[in-house]
Amino acid sequence: EKLPPLDAATLKSEQGLASTLGGANPKNYQIWYHRRALLEPIFAAAAAAAASSDGGSSGYSPDVVLDVARDELSYISTVLAHDAKNYHAWSHRQYVLRSCDTCLTSTNLWQSDLSYTDELISTDMRNNSAWNHRWFVTHRGLHVPLSLDEALSECRYALSKAELDPHNESPWIYLVGLVKEQARSKSDNAVGSAEKKKKELVVSMLAEAERIRKDIIAPDVACPNADSARIELLDVLSSLVGDAGDDGDGVKEVEEVRAKAAALAHNLGTVDDTIRRKYWAKREVQLARKKTEAV
Repeated sequence: EKLPPLDAATLKSEQGLASTLGGANPKNYQIWYHRRALLEPIFAAAAAAAASSDGGSSGYSPDVVLDVARDELSYISTVLAHDAKNYHAWSHRQYVLRSCDTCLTSTNLWQSDLSYTDELISTDMRNNSAWNHRWFVTHRGLHVPLSLDEALSECRYALSKAELDPHNESPWIYLVGLVKEQARSKSDNAVGSAEKKKKELVVSMLAEAERIRKDIIAPDVACPNADSARIELLDVLSSLVGDAGDDGDGVKEVEEVRAKAAALAHNLGTVDDTIRRKYWAKREVQLARKKTEAV
């Protein structure tokens, strides 16, 4: 049986106790479970009240529920300030955001957390947990592709961070993930128009990656993470071109794109990233096989 929502004073007292215990044990999952158990009745009652036809009452007004959520997010931020990769803290943060999206009709928590991820990433661009949370926030915790405009904005964000530290794999992985998501997504627009826009996105991101590789890194400097991203973008582009039709020009373009990707994979396996030579050898074969299939 679920507990009823605690009154404000008891909630504060229990949260204070959990914070005190958690101060020395921030990775003790039992403490995070307790914090969640304190909040679950409040969010559940608020969600039921929001869905009720007569308006209902959760015992907590929407403004108070929002304040409770903000206080909890603030606490989580203090924990992450000491340990930015605390899995329990990140998981709990996502729970709070998802719950507020269900029980409150309008908040700026998503936008606030987007800014929060930028603060963390700007402080440490190799903080993969912050990049992962940014993906969660931009998608609002859903497995639904971003709109093309949203994806373009996030791609530009990733590129801006890649420019600052092009040897860091995090922005490149984030960029490739966004592009692949768009390439695989279905659109309500006319098929031809949607596919054209997808291709334009991939081409523009590939051009930016090429620019960073040439102007910021320099062609004669090894940068496996940037080149790996270029391979993935080329592979996506070849798939989009291949799906567009089997005319002679399209087949030729696919062949050229995959040949370039295979050459990059070969260089990584034999020169710039030999520690993963077996992986790149396999990747080169895959790309060459796709090239042959396109002919």
